[in-house]
Amino acid sequence: MKQGLIAVGGAYVDINVPQFPVPEEGLQLETEVVGHQYRVEPGGSAVNFARLCASMGIPTTFVGKVGQDAMGELLVDLLKKAHVTPELVHAADVSTSVSFNMVNDDGKSIMAVAGTANQVLTADEVYERVSNMLSEAEYLCIGGCFKLKQLMPAFERLAHDAQAAGVRIVLDHGRLNSGVTAEEKEVVKRLALAADVYMPSTDEFMQLWQVDSVAAGLAMMAEKGRGVTVVKNGSDGVVSFVNGDVVKVPAFAVTPLHTVGAGDSFNAGFVAAQLQGKDLVDSMTYGCATAALKISREELPTWQVVEELIGT
Repeated sequence: MKQGLIAVGGAYVDINVPQFPVPEEGLQLETEVVGHQYRVEPGGSAVNFARLCASMGIPTTFVGKVGQDAMGELLVDLLKKAHVTPELVHAADVSTSVSFNMVNDDGKSIMAVAGTANQVLTADEVYERVSNMLSEAEYLCIGGCFKLKQLMPAFERLAHDAQAAGVRIVLDHGRLNSGVTAEEKEVVKRLALAADVYMPSTDEFMQLWQVDSVAAGLAMMAEKGRGVTVVKNGSDGVVSFVNGDVVKVPAFAVTPLHTVGAGDSFNAGFVAAQLQGKDLVDSMTYGCATAALKISREELPTWQVVEELIGT
């Protein structure tokens, strides 16, 4: 019996500094500014999604790239502690990516990134590792397509192989930046139409498809796509197309500590609910509950805690 999930993408060692005292004039050269606390965690959108899936009880494997260095060893250890199986490309000629994230009391942040591993992860490296694991997987999750454009050839080949192997494809392509070409947009559109679950944000959905409204886009996807489309709209909840009608599921009312990872956590809760046999609307509710817990608590949500929130 198939089980588990494969996530592919960039990986970082995140050094997160909350309540960082950023001066009004910003950080200045030759000036030391000291934060009092920090956390070291595995990071990156695909990694965050993988950690959340593992926390929800889904056997999860992450595919990415690290250097043969101390930070690479640390990242492997952090993934294992999060119960994510690391299937990483180790290379001596690259450095593991590290992200320094400083957030002040108002929630505004400064990010600095160092390292080369994510930029040089190749389509062939991803295809080689993932294709060997498809026979045992239930889901293949593809994200950050426009950020990791060099992997698009692998994503297309893997989507074809996943369909042939009966593996369900989840797509969350991420933001469209100013450097995206028309050809790259067409690749991602093909991935979206082939996906079993397509979960963009409202802005991402409208930018890619250039539709007049989310409702029109959902109707178009229902006609042309092979799976379901769920569009995320932050505090306004999520919408999808169910039996010919647009159905909205509201977000849960919580007091957020932060909003980082809300979309990834919705995705994880939705997939976990699907694996438990929930229908589309219930899966959307589980996704919203998971996102609410992620942004309002320090610890990662579990299936039991999500069910408790829904029960209230």
